[in-house]
Amino acid sequence: MRFATRIHRFCMAILVLLLFSTHVSAQGTRPISTLRIGVVVGDNLSYTLRRMEPFRLYLEDRLNRRVTIEGTHSFQNLMEVHAQGRIHYAIYSASAYARAWASCRCLVPLAAPKSPGGGHGMYSVLLVAADTNFHSLDDLNNQRVLYTSPSTLAGHLIPARAMSLLSGQERFVFADADMARNATAGLEALKSGTADGVFAWEGEEGVQRGTVASAEKRGLIEPGFTRTVWRSALLPHGPHAVLKDLPENLIRDLRAALISLDPTDDSIALNVQSTVTSNNNQQVFETGFTAADILHSIDSMFGGGFTPVDHYDYLPVLNVLGWGTENKVPAWP
Repeated sequence: MRFATRIHRFCMAILVLLLFSTHVSAQGTRPISTLRIGVVVGDNLSYTLRRMEPFRLYLEDRLNRRVTIEGTHSFQNLMEVHAQGRIHYAIYSASAYARAWASCRCLVPLAAPKSPGGGHGMYSVLLVAADTNFHSLDDLNNQRVLYTSPSTLAGHLIPARAMSLLSGQERFVFADADMARNATAGLEALKSGTADGVFAWEGEEGVQRGTVASAEKRGLIEPGFTRTVWRSALLPHGPHAVLKDLPENLIRDLRAALISLDPTDDSIALNVQSTVTSNNNQQVFETGFTAADILHSIDSMFGGGFTPVDHYDYLPVLNVLGWGTENKVPAWP
């Protein structure tokens, strides 16, 4: 009798395991009828969702499935709900993607936005005044160098980690590593001679973007005022990323939909019909959106379209910030 009871319990346990594994398998392969996109909205949820409506409608049209956009108040919250699977797709900054990936190893980037000039990334740079005798990092030993806000990738997070690595190799130590209010304040400190170097950012080769380009355009400094004595590896713009266990065809279609947004193409990328009823009469209106309209609805900072990226493009960010330590720390610091 006891033997039969044990056999019965064993069979029941096997049945439960089979049912559970079947449930997990079904969850993993179940078609996604609604794609949920997460985005940081700050305190202006309704405005952001209205602005992004062309992008949402565009993806619905390209994917032939329902798409929703869900707002979060911070990148920290966005990372948490993404890792938990409560959203499928998120729009990240580069450092937020690195932290999100490090927390769950569950993400894959689709594409990164490009600037109007075509650049899809930036460099962290250390600037000095061109009329000084500072030509390398070692020349700045025991000099005053300024970082910018702790939340900035190129002005603080990347260079602080890189300089820490170099100091650990006993190459040099800044006499005073302080913080400027922003990159403009750092350039003003260079002009006044109260700082010897300042960390900032610049665009890719041939792309006129960055701290210096902006300051020259506004007349804050003269062309040729600064010299670059250190440059990081390329830091791609923050990606649009998805859960890596999404169906492969959905990941492929999402990446293709982003890459297809060419702002130089003036043809209509999306037509939207709306019906208005007035005095028992219905009128149908059609609105056309170009690729440039759809790109602007996502983020007015870029607008140059998208370039495909993969996880390895973000290794400089992951490794120098100390995340993804299974990969080799790059030699560029």
